[in-house]
Amino acid sequence: MLHSIRRSAVAVLNYVLRLWRHSPDECHQLGLVNKLYEMLRDPEPTVVTFSIQTLNIVLAQEGGIVINNNMLKYFLPRIGDYKEKELCFLLDFLAIKDMDDQLRLRLLNTFDPMLDRREGSVVLAVARLLTSVVEDQPSLRASLVRRITPIMISFLKTSHKEFSILVIEFLSGLSKDYICEMKTSLPMLDLKNKDSEKLKSKKILFFRRLVDEDNAMEIVNYLFNLLPQSSNLNSAIFTTISSISNKNLHATPTVSATSRCC
Repeated sequence: MLHSIRRSAVAVLNYVLRLWRHSPDECHQLGLVNKLYEMLRDPEPTVVTFSIQTLNIVLAQEGGIVINNNMLKYFLPRIGDYKEKELCFLLDFLAIKDMDDQLRLRLLNTFDPMLDRREGSVVLAVARLLTSVVEDQPSLRASLVRRITPIMISFLKTSHKEFSILVIEFLSGLSKDYICEMKTSLPMLDLKNKDSEKLKSKKILFFRRLVDEDNAMEIVNYLFNLLPQSSNLNSAIFTTISSISNKNLHATPTVSATSRCC
């Protein structure tokens, strides 16, 4: 019965999307956008995610779907009903602007345990959400740095090569305080024979984020010792070495911990 209801709801959403593509004005006149927002309260996660996807397309010119504080409060106690695929999709929309402090703490407490889940895709989606939510909250961010960095380091040491690429791409977009915590774990980026060329390139280029006065010479020596590689990897190696050289770093451990992280 539920499966039939879900299929019917998805069919309706597909119809709305086709109608909008042919006649967007008619969609607005019929109040279909409001109907789609109402469907976000559907108990079936598949219906919710399809509704979000449809709204994001229909409202693209207006910046996409808007999740507000009240909608977030509605979703939080129901997160446990979402399976991996639907959960990861939903999380990308929950880092709302103008979140009040109480709701922010509630969100952090809800999702923090999920950082210990075995599904890497869920952990990465939660990490993206939480880092966004605390971006302008120095105290909360400092706590999250200590929570997240060991998990990401563990992923880089043990994860499947394709997932490691996603981890490095995520880390590459984080602020320097997260990266500074990882500088004592350089071996996690050692190239392995089983690594794909894409992963090797990602690792090599990521050294640019990890370099400081203390480890510059170590990283440069490691990269030179990798030569020769394929033309693409050679290019990544020389790009990284050039970037390190342009920072005028020297292997002299006489700078403060604060300056090393800058």
